[in-house]
Amino acid sequence: TPEAHYRKFLELRLGELSKVVTQDNFISNLRMFIFIVASGLGLGFVYTNVVPGIAFGLGVIVFAVTVIAHNQVVRRRRHLESSRDYFQRAIDRIQGAWAGRGDSGKDLAPAEHIYAADLDILGEGSVFELVSQAQTGIGRQTIKDWLLDPGSLDEARQRQKLVRELADQIELRESLVASAGDRRERIAPRGLIQWVEQSAYLNTKRD
Repeated sequence: TPEAHYRKFLELRLGELSKVVTQDNFISNLRMFIFIVASGLGLGFVYTNVVPGIAFGLGVIVFAVTVIAHNQVVRRRRHLESSRDYFQRAIDRIQGAWAGRGDSGKDLAPAEHIYAADLDILGEGSVFELVSQAQTGIGRQTIKDWLLDPGSLDEARQRQKLVRELADQIELRESLVASAGDRRERIAPRGLIQWVEQSAYLNTKRD
């Protein structure tokens, strides 16, 4: 069942996350220790003749390498946390415990619409909150448009076909959410379109 698949992936991500959290804590403490040592070497180099410059430089390099490694671990941790939340939301939706926990789309609600309010299309506990996993403003706007301005029968069938193709691609859908850290960035469609059009215009001028 879908819930069994989601729980399987959730358990896997929780196991991976536990290991990464341990790595994160270890490197964080190591980073602090190296910073203190490097700072001590720096003070010794500046105010005494005991610490050679090469020792201070080596300390700075080791600290920089540790920072880079730590940042990679932190990114991996955030990725796994986002994956964990994604699968938990999926299970919540299956169990009917999703209302009020997702993106309500309330800010997209039109002032007047023939059925938006009556059918709870947007807002807390709405259809939008149930189905939307959009990470960008363009994606949110598209889902809103599809719900409030239904397409033709052919368009509906095409969308259903695409949904069926994505149904079994759980890890692909996970990656689309986790790769963004689940930040739900609000990219304004109009601004993005203007940027693309302006770039095309500038490229034309260069030619």
